[in-house]
Amino acid sequence: MVSEGITPSLKTYSALMVASGKRRDIKTVMGLLKEMEILGLRPNVYTFTICIRILGRVGKIDEAYGILKRMDDEGCGPDVVTYTVLIDALCNAGKLDNAKELFLKMKSSNHKPDRVTYITLLDKFGDCRDLETVREFWTEMEADGYAADVVTFTITC
Repeated sequence: MVSEGITPSLKTYSALMVASGKRRDIKTVMGLLKEMEILGLRPNVYTFTICIRILGRVGKIDEAYGILKRMDDEGCGPDVVTYTVLIDALCNAGKLDNAKELFLKMKSSNHKPDRVTYITLLDKFGDCRDLETVREFWTEMEADGYAADVVTFTITC
């Protein structure tokens, strides 16, 4: 497309990034991010979240945090999905304290966790048998207006 003088859209780049990410091809993903910027396309929260998800999947947690910082620096703040994706990556990397810390940062930045955020935390901390923290998240989940359901009961059993 580019060689033909056609500038791909942000949506096109995002789709290419997702496809490359499924192959865990982080080099291509980050290359696409750089290419789109060279062409004058400004990454948005969705594009940055794709990068964080893929970096997390391949265990590049520091780089994922770098993207989160970059989002803040560029005025493209993360949303609840971005935070949840990084929380999940941290948990998968065994960095539960960092995940809990990021959760608290999310809440203090006025991003209300959604049901997926709580399910992720309950599931990951439950897998580690950290029942005290599971109870804390459960209580916060209910305080945020999310009633327990079959999913939350199933993952905490």
